[in-house]
Amino acid sequence: MRKKLTSPPTCSTSKKPDSSHIKNQQANDKGYQTRGKLSELRKELKDRERRAVGRILANADVVLSTLTTASDDGPLKNLPQGHFQVAIIDECSQALEVACWMALFRAPKCILAGDHLQLPPTIVSEVAAKGGLEVTLMERAMRLHGEAVVRMLLTQYRMHELIMRWSSDRLYGGRLLAHPSIAAHLLRDLPGVEDNDDTALPLLLIDTAGCGMVELDTPDDESKGNEELLHVFWHVCRVCASCSLLVCVCGHDGRLKD
Repeated sequence: MRKKLTSPPTCSTSKKPDSSHIKNQQANDKGYQTRGKLSELRKELKDRERRAVGRILANADVVLSTLTTASDDGPLKNLPQGHFQVAIIDECSQALEVACWMALFRAPKCILAGDHLQLPPTIVSEVAAKGGLEVTLMERAMRLHGEAVVRMLLTQYRMHELIMRWSSDRLYGGRLLAHPSIAAHLLRDLPGVEDNDDTALPLLLIDTAGCGMVELDTPDDESKGNEELLHVFWHVCRVCASCSLLVCVCGHDGRLKD
């Protein structure tokens, strides 16, 4: 007798996913969808910010900016080319020429305001300085075009005529003038300041040579100081005790710490 052969039982290799796996999958799907929505929202936010900045700048009569933020990576990129009629660079003599061009490319006309005889920009690299980087745009314009492109402001409103005289004669050919309101102004003219030998002089130079006021160097050799000069400073403070504002100009950071 032959036995009827029957098909062997089949075993399914696929298992029914458990509930935890389903929940994890659903969570992953939701996370993916959330990230997608966040990406869309960020894109929409940036677009709205760009349009808002563009509207604000477009409606402004004057836009103030640093030279760096005037580049194509700054907010001015939201304005169309040719939006500005004039670019004005203040303190141009203290800026690198390459930095100035980021603003100058945005207008057909420019006004450079500053003084090429004052402090130039700081150039750390001596090689770069010798290569011409220390020459400012204002200085180069003066060399190329001279007085034809210069309008010098002849009246200053900051200091006594005697204090101004040296720089006027040495740098500006004696053309600089002091405004009458401050040309003869002295400390004793301030309310509450005593009239004496110290307050009757517009300029007093104190020679500390031989007085034991030794100048000190900081450990890192980055600045200088002089503790003894504090005595002079406090004397001036006492003389001007009734002044509401007293300005002390220090040549080194170390003296500020003193």
